Amino acid sequence: MKTQTIIITTLIASCLRGVGFAAEIKGNRPDPATAQREYEARKREANRKFLAEETAPITFYGKVIDQDNQPLQGVRVQLNIFQWHEPSPGNVEGKQTILDRVTNPDGLFSITEAKGSGLAIESMEKEGYVLSGKATRHFGYQGAGGFKPIEFQPVIFKMWKLKGAEPLRASDPFKDLYKIVPDGRIYTMDLMLDKWTEGATNGDFKVQVTRPAGKFIPVKKEKYDWSFVIQAINGGVIKTDDEFMYQAPEAGYQEKYEFKMSADDPQWKDRVERMQFYLRTRNGQLYTRIVVTVISNYNYVQENGAFRVEYYANPAGSRNLEYDSRKKIPPAKEKKESGKNQK
Repeated sequence: MKTQTIIITTLIASCLRGVGFAAEIKGNRPDPATAQREYEARKREANRKFLAEETAPITFYGKVIDQDNQPLQGVRVQLNIFQWHEPSPGNVEGKQTILDRVTNPDGLFSITEAKGSGLAIESMEKEGYVLSGKATRHFGYQGAGGFKPIEFQPVIFKMWKLKGAEPLRASDPFKDLYKIVPDGRIYTMDLMLDKWTEGATNGDFKVQVTRPAGKFIPVKKEKYDWSFVIQAINGGVIKTDDEFMYQAPEAGYQEKYEFKMSADDPQWKDRVERMQFYLRTRNGQLYTRIVVTVISNYNYVQENGAFRVEYYANPAGSRNLEYDSRKKIPPAKEKKESGKNQK
């Protein structure tokens, strides 16, 4: 570019020689000070727009209830307000403001005079209670799609009142899957012995998984009808979606639960994962909460399926299923049959 400038300047000077005129070519680069001022002005305008977009009035109405849908008074609520500010010209930074509230006799709390881009429920505490993990904790207020609070429709938060853990028999959290033959044969689980047996024997519940025989290769995405049955022994079973399975129901049990998956189902899967049940077995002397995973096609080469169960069982005849690992009951020892030839 420098060579071209010299050539053009020389050419123009040559053309104007002897005519009483002269020419000067100036570059179009802006003055550095002007350029800096223009940059700072653009930055200030961008920051102004950003702060305007990210700063909105924050109003929030909440209500805390217990597992029986009764309002909870005296719940300590800590909220975090997200905000943006400009501590010095051209520098935008985020900050957080913590607000504390306590629920009134109707379980209500509110915020009415804050500003920012959003809020989060940092904590919600009351002695003897635990907050639902499903509770929404973050609320954004920016733009037309931001959260819109309604005073007479407060956001509901549910807490469960703990009664105190009792000694429970609990499964090993690292227990492997039980391999099964999915041809409808029966398997039996004894919760107190932590024993899984093929066949119909003494225990707490029986499991059957049924699907067509054959090797179903997963990558081929072959579909088939399959099913499983969970049947309580000397008691009943209830499928549940309860978040807190801390207390077994008193009534409503059925002898068995049956699940069916049709090959035509658009949501077809070869398994169900973490399905929840309550069990009442041993003629009402054992209440249990279980979470099961059933796989109809676990190993296509061996043509087997698999079953996993996580459980917490109360052998005292109590429906209380709150668990404390310090009160875990170890597996019972299986009684051996006596005989003359035993040594």
